[in-house]
Amino acid sequence: MSGRFGDALTAALEGGDLAPIRACLLQRVRMEAGLDELAGRDAVLSWLQALAAAFAEVRVTAVREIRQGDVVLLDCRLEGSATAVPLPSAGVLPQPVAAELPLTIWFRLEGELAGEAIVIADWTGVLGRAGLGLTDVARAMGACSPCHRPLGEPASGRGQLGPAPAPVDASPGARWVAAFNARSLPGCEQCRRLVAQLPDAALVIEQELAVEDTHILLLRLMGHSEGRRVGIAAHKLVGRERDGGDPLRFDRVALAAVGHRPFFPE
Repeated sequence: MSGRFGDALTAALEGGDLAPIRACLLQRVRMEAGLDELAGRDAVLSWLQALAAAFAEVRVTAVREIRQGDVVLLDCRLEGSATAVPLPSAGVLPQPVAAELPLTIWFRLEGELAGEAIVIADWTGVLGRAGLGLTDVARAMGACSPCHRPLGEPASGRGQLGPAPAPVDASPGARWVAAFNARSLPGCEQCRRLVAQLPDAALVIEQELAVEDTHILLLRLMGHSEGRRVGIAAHKLVGRERDGGDPLRFDRVALAAVGHRPFFPE
């Protein structure tokens, strides 16, 4: 079910009307999108315009908006004809491709306005349909985002401590995360592939919402790639019916780009 933020996002992307989403954001809002960190409402609105411009025609579907306390979770899917990918080196596509882009945005409110936003979107499906190589796009993305060298982290996301078992009264989400960090999810093929790509991968819970029998997690995927620190937002649904089977969603292009980030001169 859509709400104020869902309606505003739909107006911005489908109709180009930025006024409703502008009215939802603080002027000093900060947004994380992949490796990008945007500061200020105008920067966020420009990002939304670039997202809309990537489609010749776009529909915002499967909108689900949940508010608990000062957190708003907006989950939806963008469907339409993609003519571009708003990522470095991708740009305009050789020809339009039918696209479905899952889009998740976590907002943190100050009063009724968003002061922080975290976007989770994965363009790998669109890149594949367009015949564009993930490696080339990831290399260009990484080159645009220099980083500092890591300063001694024996175990990413855990400091010097090993993976701790979840307490007996832990939520389903916390138990799933503890099992992932302990490499105790043998039936999860996605987890196996992720650990093969990122051997020291660890998940940290940043926010957990309980909605009926489902726990919705905002996570931080930690680790190291080619000596660069990884810290990418991820999204996961866990519950009795799902049994942890819902995929872990994160920006796979951003993860592939981390290993290509140049270091700041030091």
